[in-house]
Amino acid sequence: MSPYLALGNDIAEIPCVDAIDSVEPDNRNHVSAIIRGPRMTGDEKDLIDFDQLGKKIWEVSLDDKGVLFGIDELSDACDGERTWVRGDAKRAYMRLLYTQGRTNRVSIAACTQHIQEVPRACISNSDTMGIFCQDRKELPYYARNGFLDDREIDIVGSLKEYEFLFIKRGMESVICHF
Repeated sequence: MSPYLALGNDIAEIPCVDAIDSVEPDNRNHVSAIIRGPRMTGDEKDLIDFDQLGKKIWEVSLDDKGVLFGIDELSDACDGERTWVRGDAKRAYMRLLYTQGRTNRVSIAACTQHIQEVPRACISNSDTMGIFCQDRKELPYYARNGFLDDREIDIVGSLKEYEFLFIKRGMESVICHF
């Protein structure tokens, strides 16, 4: 799991979210950092408190800076949504970022192989999605929950290597290559 705050090309590794304040900005005054979780470091003490991370991102965005917040392995970060909530669920910062972050210049880029393990609110609040080829057991989940229409399900089931289905609200989905 490797969440990061990133606004530039050079990404410094930091031990915790509070260390973001010590990262030097680049020549465009962008600050970038990556925080490694226990899967990457092998140390269970490096468990990331996502609500603490969300609070820090919210504070940085309120300083008129804007934030691109990326989460690799979103399903690990969510862990059934429990790690997103500390105390009052209505005040959880990760929920706040997903529902009101856009108005404060917070953009969230999140990746996962197991979309069915991600809270439904994350998907509902997403403007864009890129879906790579999925195992056939995920496709019924997409259909059952209305995430993809029949055409999109057929496309996702037959995507080749280096292809993904790009979905943007208000636009027809397309196959992209990289």
